[in-house]
Amino acid sequence: MKKIFIMLFLFLNFYTVLDAQQISFQMYNDYFAGTDKLFTNGIGVSWLDNTYRNRQPNKTASYSKHAFKLLHFLHLAKQNSTKNYTAGISLSQIMITPPDTSKTIPQYNHMPYAGYLGLSMFAFKWDENSYNEYRITFGVVGHQAGAAFVQKNFHHLIGDTIPQGWDTQIKTRWIINILAAKGYKTWSKNYNNQYAMDWTNHYGAQLGNNKIDTFANTMFTIGHNYIQNFNMHYPYLKEDISLINPGKLHHGFGYDFSLGITGEALAYSYILREAQHEGYNTQENNLNIILFAGTELFFGNNQTFSFFYQAQSPYDRHEKRFDVIGSFVYSYRF
Repeated sequence: MKKIFIMLFLFLNFYTVLDAQQISFQMYNDYFAGTDKLFTNGIGVSWLDNTYRNRQPNKTASYSKHAFKLLHFLHLAKQNSTKNYTAGISLSQIMITPPDTSKTIPQYNHMPYAGYLGLSMFAFKWDENSYNEYRITFGVVGHQAGAAFVQKNFHHLIGDTIPQGWDTQIKTRWIINILAAKGYKTWSKNYNNQYAMDWTNHYGAQLGNNKIDTFANTMFTIGHNYIQNFNMHYPYLKEDISLINPGKLHHGFGYDFSLGITGEALAYSYILREAQHEGYNTQENNLNIILFAGTELFFGNNQTFSFFYQAQSPYDRHEKRFDVIGSFVYSYRF
């Protein structure tokens, strides 16, 4: 637990020192879908800075400004006077369990227990119709992630059975992963200022000692008086992009509904490879599909509530059913 508090302290230190402009809290759990296996729970908090523009220097967006100066120095992201630059930080934790959480011994015919804790620093280069994302994540998989403590207390809170097998979770690894992604708003339509629709497409890749993959997504959204950004709080696409508001300041009440599908080519997963090494009968699904349906509610110019369900084909070929989770997200713009 000591490492968790250290990472939380670092996150809060960034949050208090920097002039926070937008923050979101997220919880996703398969309890909302009536299951309790595989990807079973996740929590996260994200902070997003003010937007920095070369043509309009903004002293309150100093974090975004310096983040992109560093990316420019590393020749990773060339600055352009027609683009906007926004950076942020997120802290997230996820938990993976076998289907039967009442057993105290390893279940070698299923996925092992595994916890993940990651601190990410990310930056977006964007305009109204497209964005580039750059992200680096530092974290840990295994006992030091604190997943056992969090899940046991959550199950106690909701009166559910306490998981018994966390002492068998996989070996700890400290991790670093980088991600690069790009998205486009390829189509949008507004009907008499009553209803609007938009279609976005995303693709990207990540590389590191935790996961190596590439992915592509398409998402359709329809609604009334909603913020037409590039994504909902959809964790596979790194939900922080949904905090960006590419249009004018939002006013009043609004809502939207979204449907999406993602395809992934998985080359490496530390959790699956380590499980194999420890004797579990796991085998990677190298091609995966993720289905998504969600809705958002907008209040005034600073509050958003998001709800969604996500169904993912299992990473382990021996699992036959889709892994389904539900999520609730609250975002506040200062």
